[in-house]
Amino acid sequence: MRRQAAWALGVIGDARATLVLTSALRDADSHVRRQAAWALGHVGGQ
Repeated sequence: MRRQAAWALGVIGDARATLVLTSALRDADSHVRRQAAWALGHVGGQ
């Protein structure tokens, strides 16, 4: 569920998700961390 949430935030691309996604980089699940890193690359872009 957390992985899908990180993915959705990346697809939406809203920079307001940065704090949540940064926190997800410390998640115990490596899949969540990887998805959060991907999403951070997609938020706030044009």
